[in-house]
Amino acid sequence: TGLWATPGLPDLYRLDRLAESGATRAALLAGPPGAWLLPACRLLRKHDVRTVLLPSISTADLATVRQGGDLPYLRFALACADEVVRGSESGCDAQVLHLMGATSHFVPRAVLPAPAPGDFRRQHGLAPDIPLLVAVSDFLPESGLPDLPNVLKRLDVLHGLAHGDGQWQLAIIGGPTGDGPGDEPGDEPGGGVPGRANADPRVRLLGPLPRPQVQSALRDADILLLPGGSESALPYAALEAMALGTPWIAPPRCTALADAAGGLIAEPNHFPQAIRALLHDADAAAALGELGAAHWDACFRPERCAQALAALLEGAGGMPDLRMPASLRRANAAVQARLPGTGKPQA
Repeated sequence: TGLWATPGLPDLYRLDRLAESGATRAALLAGPPGAWLLPACRLLRKHDVRTVLLPSISTADLATVRQGGDLPYLRFALACADEVVRGSESGCDAQVLHLMGATSHFVPRAVLPAPAPGDFRRQHGLAPDIPLLVAVSDFLPESGLPDLPNVLKRLDVLHGLAHGDGQWQLAIIGGPTGDGPGDEPGDEPGGGVPGRANADPRVRLLGPLPRPQVQSALRDADILLLPGGSESALPYAALEAMALGTPWIAPPRCTALADAAGGLIAEPNHFPQAIRALLHDADAAAALGELGAAHWDACFRPERCAQALAALLEGAGGMPDLRMPASLRRANAAVQARLPGTGKPQA
């Protein structure tokens, strides 16, 4: 209906006509807890359309609720929905829904990696024998991944990285976002960011790339770095890396990744230690990659997630359990414990 991108009265009228036609038995409403959620839920309920709500919750929403505030549009929408879905086990969405007393079902995002073409390093002039770190700043528009300035702020941290003769290379995929919450004061929109990247010969700012090339980068990378913010559900780039068997490193504020196998949770200041640990212990890095792939196979395949959503939309029961298997959680923590200097392993 366009409600995600441009919520407005015309979209609500379209939704009303669609529900009134009687052709729609169930609807999945996904998006941020803005003002449109409540009228949309009310319209669907008025026409007896079964409604499954999948709210996208931000860190700001979580802070509001933690501080005793209210999200009234979300609260009333939750009361109107037949079922509520969260996209993480313990991320922002899970925490907000728990604090608001809402019962919810866990149905994660699903990705199906396409065949990744070619040799990413060769295509982009990257050295074949130097460790490759990859950061993706805008994998999908709605994914809430860290913007480019936040990625580049970590360059100073990475200067402390030592591996052999100190060589490493970082490929940043995405485009400058201009002034925003993560920009340095005084940066011109799209101006200062490339200059900061180009000042370090170890950093390649590749700009936006087609999804198959992003998948090639994640496949060929030694490590995926997720140095920025958090989001409601698991980041798409992390899911892609898990599916491809590439280990990742993320900070604790990426709360949804606390329940994902295949990587390390480390404070941004500890990224160099975490990177060094993975690069020095190839067996541990490979083990994490394998655990991430096993987690994706068990929980994030599209057919599994579609089965869960279909069960909720049809109200027929039979939801599959898509939570991280306990055996994978234990195995992931055991591999993390082998890696020195990476901080406390994830729970």
